[in-house]
Amino acid sequence: MGENFGLKVGDRVLIPLYAFSWRERLVVPATGLFSLPEAEPQQLAMLGINPPTASLLLDEAPDLKPGDWIVQNAANSGVGRSLIAIAKARGMKTINLVRRPELIPELQAVGGDLVVVDEDGALDKIRAAVGNGRVPLAVDGVAGKSSAMIAGALSEHGIFVVYAYMGGGPVAINPFDLIVKRIVVKGFFLNHPDIEPKIHAALRETVPLAASGAIQVPIAATYPLSSLREAVLHAQRGGKVLLDLRGTT
Repeated sequence: MGENFGLKVGDRVLIPLYAFSWRERLVVPATGLFSLPEAEPQQLAMLGINPPTASLLLDEAPDLKPGDWIVQNAANSGVGRSLIAIAKARGMKTINLVRRPELIPELQAVGGDLVVVDEDGALDKIRAAVGNGRVPLAVDGVAGKSSAMIAGALSEHGIFVVYAYMGGGPVAINPFDLIVKRIVVKGFFLNHPDIEPKIHAALRETVPLAASGAIQVPIAATYPLSSLREAVLHAQRGGKVLLDLRGTT
């Protein structure tokens, strides 16, 4: 029969990334699969992309230590919420920029150490809160003017990583931060060949956090596959939209 990788019939597993999952049945090799713990299936269904992205984004700064701060924008996104939980589990603190003030208490409740609106004056609040603390990593999912804000919060030789550009436009960074603080700017994508081999370990780190509820992403709606058009339109309006492939609404 060959190796079963510790799996048995009936185990719930996470299907591999890029396995074309919008269907009711799928056959994949057992390589790299592992049994998932008991947890809310909808939260487990969202584990494949955002949580490992957040985990691997944290690894982009090689010298992160417990007690360090990470600054991020788009903090209310799936990646942002995952990053808050993973950083906390690693003993680090997060500075979280959001677009709307009503999100502040919500992200504080899920563990965001500092949550501020992404607007003029945010940098003063960040610097006051951090004091003499180290901010070695900035995680950018917005681009545009927001990039300059989080780059300004970085310490000397900080790492600035871009993984998305929700705001559109180029990444804007104050030349002072590049010239005097000598920050390093780089991009991240889960599908890069050098990143893909690291996904398995990142999933192993994030699965327990999802099972415990530390990583919890609000779900806007769930649609059956027969309502795919409506589901896509809803996702374009915003919010996390899931497909229920069991054929029930």
